[in-house]
Amino acid sequence: MPEDKAPRQRTLYDVLGVPRTAKNTDIARAFNRLKADQQREDVSPDPRLMAQAQVAFDTLSDPDKRDAYDLSLARVASKSRVPMWSAIGVAIAVACGGGYFLAGRGKGMDAPKPLTREEVLQSVGPYVGELKGALMSGEVKVIGEAVVVAEDQMATSCKNFMPGAQLTMKVGDFSTTASLTRADEALDVCVLSVSSMGTAVPLRPNAPPPRAAVHAIVLDAAGKPQLRQASISGFIDDPKGPVMQIQSAVPLPNGTPVFDDQAKLAGIVTSPHAYGENMIVALPASRIVLAKNAAAAATSAPPERARPAEASAPAEKPSQDAKEAAAAELARPQANARKKAEEAHAKMIDEVEARDGK
Repeated sequence: MPEDKAPRQRTLYDVLGVPRTAKNTDIARAFNRLKADQQREDVSPDPRLMAQAQVAFDTLSDPDKRDAYDLSLARVASKSRVPMWSAIGVAIAVACGGGYFLAGRGKGMDAPKPLTREEVLQSVGPYVGELKGALMSGEVKVIGEAVVVAEDQMATSCKNFMPGAQLTMKVGDFSTTASLTRADEALDVCVLSVSSMGTAVPLRPNAPPPRAAVHAIVLDAAGKPQLRQASISGFIDDPKGPVMQIQSAVPLPNGTPVFDDQAKLAGIVTSPHAYGENMIVALPASRIVLAKNAAAAATSAPPERARPAEASAPAEKPSQDAKEAAAAELARPQANARKKAEEAHAKMIDEVEARDGK
């Protein structure tokens, strides 16, 4: 009788839906397509799938990591009587460096399972950058952190901006210029245009409840994202809507993004502020949505057309006397020129006759 084979577990290639022979361009295209599908309005976001896809992309797009991962698959496949699903699960965990066993989310669950700290960091860490401003004097100052909230758009608090400064954004090893698309001082949210940022992190529609655990993404001295555990200690009333008070064991710089346990952006830290000393305050993601929509409306609005000049009252028809006066005014220069020519001609004749008579 043929030997029963254990069901084959998905590999990182399966997560992205590409063959083992896929090129780097195919892997990047598949990853971007999966992210775009997850952000469609008619699709329920699956943060765990996105975390797995991020790990798959990071592993398969790096030649060294991909070689090591392929080698682990080959070693597992060469061993006899080893359940394929178990061995590949271990290989994926080793390749990802975070213990991911790529199983789909169970059906019938009322609430999604919270992501681990590593999954949150892998999912949203690559979308956090450091914003700096260069002054005319040559001095460069850190404005704060920013996070990708739309394609080629990042958001941060409007604090620490310097008039006339040249803005630069550093995300991982990638640095580029940035420009201020919209500064909403009332909401305290600034939207930046930054090229090559790709798709965005998912935004949470409402703030987490009090005492909820959240994850703050802080950049270290080398610009590498680090996860810091925090929590919502309460809310502060504000004319533009409540802001979140954050409890954290470490200071959080201006613009620090705060995520919930599904890797959805809950808010961004604003600092300095006037809500009280020794307090960490974050603006809810709902403010970012308002500022982002306003920026999109401003860039897509057609240019304002010039208003037509007000029609003036019809001019009255000139009278006959006015017409004759106008005609006489136009003829006056010609009459004067003719008179001068006649006088010059008569003078010339008089001179000739006087000379002949002598």
